[in-house]
Amino acid sequence: MTDRVAVLTDSSAGMPADQARRFDVHVVPIHLTIGSDEFRDGLDLDPAVLYQALQKGVPVKSAAPSPLDYADAVEATLSDDVVVVTPASEFTFMYRNASLAAELSDRRVTVVDSRSATAGHGLVVLAGAQAAAGGGTVDDVVSAAEDAASRVELVGALETLDYLRSSGRVPAIALGLATQLGVRPVFRFEEGVTRPGRTRRKSSAGVSAGRRS
Repeated sequence: MTDRVAVLTDSSAGMPADQARRFDVHVVPIHLTIGSDEFRDGLDLDPAVLYQALQKGVPVKSAAPSPLDYADAVEATLSDDVVVVTPASEFTFMYRNASLAAELSDRRVTVVDSRSATAGHGLVVLAGAQAAAGGGTVDDVVSAAEDAASRVELVGALETLDYLRSSGRVPAIALGLATQLGVRPVFRFEEGVTRPGRTRRKSSAGVSAGRRS
């Protein structure tokens, strides 16, 4: 066992492999189903396979790591104290599943809600991991992560409306009008809430960026 606080998250945080190694971040893969095939993100899934499936219209579904997945990952850290950082609890079961794993573990496990997703979530993980790498206590790591979570903002623009259309969550008439007008929705995600941003008439590429102010 080690006295250093372990930081654990899931693969949706998009932590670059070199950063995860540098700060010793433990990553639990989310589960992906492409057609009838199942994969673990970051372990046995080639990103090219995922993008090709999306382009071809092959059904793609994702699932949060289970409580057992989190429990196994906690045990694998070999640390007495573990801080788990999850995406916002409003739109995923990851916070709930990690909390269940924490209750079952014989380690001291603290679960932090990043209040964000993807790149924003990753920045919160990085803040906690930097505190841990500097020899911080559990309180130091949690405080650093929660401070970042209170300030992080994710801004995104959709390059295409195809995936919204396939989700069935947006009225077809609205999507049709947006396509005719060349509208590309922009959104802001902070404090676990998605808010509309300024609509763009043209976008050369989708944008997803986390910003700490």
